[in-house]
Amino acid sequence: MPEELDEHAVQAALARRLAVPHDERSGIVWVKDGDEVIVWLDSLSVRLDPGAVRVRVDLETEQTGRAPQDVVIAVAEPSASPSLLAVTDETARGDTRLAARWGQTLQDAIWGMLLELADDAAGIAATAGKLVVHKREPA
Repeated sequence: MPEELDEHAVQAALARRLAVPHDERSGIVWVKDGDEVIVWLDSLSVRLDPGAVRVRVDLETEQTGRAPQDVVIAVAEPSASPSLLAVTDETARGDTRLAARWGQTLQDAIWGMLLELADDAAGIAATAGKLVVHKREPA
């Protein structure tokens, strides 16, 4: 029997992934190769549609100011065979300067969270408002 997680549960898991455990701040700083960005967790939203996980979060740098970035990851629909394959854009959508520097890092963090939720699963799928985690059949 597959496990279903609602948008709130997926959003909470993503917030834990983007920050450090038990961190209650509304914004956290990521550092990569000497560059810094604030990830505004208070803006984080997750929407689950048939075959798609949609995440929006504001990022901010001194050069860009605060701007939303959107990541859309296409996953299986529940009627399809369970799979851990996904497709996404080359980078996040939103401010092109933020996307060029931080888009793939943001995508990697989101995909990593989905894989954590699917730990030892046969696959994941998305339907309206739910992430469906298909468990492996016992051998």
